[in-house]
Amino acid sequence: MSPGGDRCTLARSVVSLCSIVLLTAGCKSASECGGELVPLLVDHHQHLLSPALAEVWGDDEPVDAELLIERLDEAGIRSAVVLSVAYAWASPGLSPKPDDEYTAVRTENDWTAEQAAKYPDRLTAVCSVNPLRDYALAEIDRCAADPRLRNGLKMQFGNSRVNLENAEHVAQLRRVFAAANKHRMPIVAHVWTGDDKILSPFEGRDARTFINEVLPMAPDVTVQILHMGGSGPMLDPGTKEAMVVLAEAASRGDAAMKNVYF
Repeated sequence: MSPGGDRCTLARSVVSLCSIVLLTAGCKSASECGGELVPLLVDHHQHLLSPALAEVWGDDEPVDAELLIERLDEAGIRSAVVLSVAYAWASPGLSPKPDDEYTAVRTENDWTAEQAAKYPDRLTAVCSVNPLRDYALAEIDRCAADPRLRNGLKMQFGNSRVNLENAEHVAQLRRVFAAANKHRMPIVAHVWTGDDKILSPFEGRDARTFINEVLPMAPDVTVQILHMGGSGPMLDPGTKEAMVVLAEAASRGDAAMKNVYF
């Protein structure tokens, strides 16, 4: 992807934020809420779910491109960025586990790409991986070489059991962010790790490590922090603390924050 492509991805994300605000307010357009007409163009955070992964999870139905397009049409949204959930095959908490984890990850990424390709004018696929796996860099290289998947890299720190107090985890994240930067793949990161199964919540100290050690490895691409740094109950104390650290870094003009968006 060219640097211009990265800017386009960012532009689509900014437009989508306007869409989400309108939808939350119960409006299909700004005119319905007393403002000027603003087309709802892009939902920047959607997922598809393959039949194989849905079967493992048990309580979820598959979501293919046709179903997603139907839902987008119902919401009046023109297009969507589809974030692969391939990382879920590598979650330590997954049960039963696949016979060949990396094959399952590749297959999920490819299935997502194939689904999105059915609607090339409406769906854009993004690769995903558990950043701690020894095959993570190889999968990033593979996705970067695939025109259908080189649009970006999604990571889910909680699902992957990332711990920013673990020096080895931080070192691996640095390598992963550098790889995405090399390929000019925008990064989409769900950084929140604090739930009742994980004893390493993403708090202020973790945000500082993220800013000082991880973000500098990807200076040339957009990094989007999902869910305002949280998940579910987004304003838990740890998330609030982390957001303050991130906001203060942005306010003082920290170079690591120049391409970070929420």
